[in-house]
Amino acid sequence: MPAALKTRIAARAADTNFSAYVSEVLAREERRLALIDFLDYMDDLYGPPTDEEMAEAGRDITNVYEVEKPSFFAPNVFSVATEGEMNAWPVPDWRPAKSGEKF
Repeated sequence: MPAALKTRIAARAADTNFSAYVSEVLAREERRLALIDFLDYMDDLYGPPTDEEMAEAGRDITNVYEVEKPSFFAPNVFSVATEGEMNAWPVPDWRPAKSGEKF
């Protein structure tokens, strides 16, 4: 593993074991790739979703899932980050986190 990469990973894994962090990242990537493989398989088996099917799925999200599980949905990331109490833009002291910075 290149030293620079190891240093960046170690900074991100400061609160946990380096090996455990790397293992979790690799497991997450495996799950992501498995999902991509599954979706490709479904496309091969049934064909890609039609525009009508995509529209129906969008309506289901709006009319069913957002109604039944509203806590899962947020209008935008700032509603979550500020618990809906953002009254002005820009948010005071809002800035990108520096690598390894703790909050």
